[in-house]
Amino acid sequence: GGYDTNKAKDIRKNHLFGIEFDREIFALACANMLIHKDGKTNLAQLDMRTDEACEWVKSKPMTKVLMNPPYETKYGCLTIVENVLDSVKPGTECAIILPDKKLEKASKKQIKRILSNHTITKIIKLPEPLFFGVGVTTSVFVFKTGQPQNKQEIFGCYIADDGFETVKNKGTKRNL
Repeated sequence: GGYDTNKAKDIRKNHLFGIEFDREIFALACANMLIHKDGKTNLAQLDMRTDEACEWVKSKPMTKVLMNPPYETKYGCLTIVENVLDSVKPGTECAIILPDKKLEKASKKQIKRILSNHTITKIIKLPEPLFFGVGVTTSVFVFKTGQPQNKQEIFGCYIADDGFETVKNKGTKRNL
């Protein structure tokens, strides 16, 4: 029905939420939202490693999460992941983009804790050259919260080519 319909306004106001830690990226996100006539509805500058951010997430009616946390260990990538998984309601689907080896390299204690409370349902391997010149291969890990992994099977697939080409300093362009 379009951007200005009541349904679209309701979605923007009551169904989309975002957290950004970095002040500059938060400002860019707010500016982008203003350009698109949205203001900064439900966008918070918070650190997902803190209790304050966890409480903010708990207060929102989230049913799906799409997340791309910082990959570097110094930022506590898996702490952020675990905090999000623990803060949303049971049964929430959370798709998290992570380096392929991130879960392998985590402490056994942390992985055990995550998988005793949440289930990985899918792993979608992304195309190798997705991040130009970074050398990081990534996958989307889809979790279902509030259910232990136990011996549940994980669906896995590999997107070898998504039809896009990564161009240095320009992002991606569609291959024709």
